[in-house]
Amino acid sequence: MDIQEATKLAIKQNRYISRVHFINTFKVKLKPTNTYDLCKTYSVNPGEVEPRRAWSPRADDLIADDWIVID
Repeated sequence: MDIQEATKLAIKQNRYISRVHFINTFKVKLKPTNTYDLCKTYSVNPGEVEPRRAWSPRADDLIADDWIVID
């Protein structure tokens, strides 16, 4: 799905979004919010709960259609 669809669903379900590439390469997921905080990334590893530095999307990320909603 595209980032807009994934974001809407993740907000509704209180979950995270990611791309398979992000999970395999960077081990991160994103928490969509409506706050003025930066878009923080979180580890996909269950033991790590602290957010990591902010995400800066590339154009390829914004137009990709392989976004998924995850826990």
